[in-house]
Amino acid sequence: MQTSIATVSLSGGLAEKLEAIAAAGFTGVEIFESDLLSFNGTPKDVARMVASLGMTIVTFQPFRDFEGMPEPQRTRTFARAERKFDLMGELGCDLLMICSNVAPDSLGGVDRAAADFHELGERAQKRGIRVGFEALAWGRHISDYRDSWEVVRRADHPAIGLTLEPRIGGLLLERWEQGGALMAAAGGGGMLAVIGLAASGCGSSSSSTNETKGSYTLTITGTDSGGSISASTAMTLTID
Repeated sequence: MQTSIATVSLSGGLAEKLEAIAAAGFTGVEIFESDLLSFNGTPKDVARMVASLGMTIVTFQPFRDFEGMPEPQRTRTFARAERKFDLMGELGCDLLMICSNVAPDSLGGVDRAAADFHELGERAQKRGIRVGFEALAWGRHISDYRDSWEVVRRADHPAIGLTLEPRIGGLLLERWEQGGALMAAAGGGGMLAVIGLAASGCGSSSSSTNETKGSYTLTITGTDSGGSISASTAMTLTID
């Protein structure tokens, strides 16, 4: 298991953010699109900078307003995804994080969303790319981690996984034990892409490090189909 931090969690320009992340001891970084757009350089420049600091780019995020779009927006959305895949190739990154759709013209339905993700998984797999799906609490149709998990489950594609974010996916740290069955199902099937760690009392995802200081422990327990415990992995992250 690798720990990383999103560039959006720090203030400043991308170069100084990366230096601060490396100095804090992280070996991975999540590149936020807004930081890349404001950077005075190319994606390949960013990749070289990250490598020179001894880190890897864990994921590129976020890809917004994907699932459930009607035509002709749906076709344009898939074309947009292909362009993101091109960009990820320049970054040397193989994981794209998608957050649930907030567009007012998006269409609901778990099966519809699952079909979109299955098709995206087919396209991503050809490029050696994986996709993590995260529920936003303000998503128009998918706003809870249980719904995003159901989309991933029905998509049934090895390139599509689940992203759990404690603060914004309806899963608070205090509820992780109760949510263990879902996490076990996802993790045990190789479908758990990313887990976000955050203090439940923090503000937005761009909160300062002063607000997120502390020690956080995550335990993922794998189960078989009968519910018996088969494996358990614990990780403790300390931010000081």
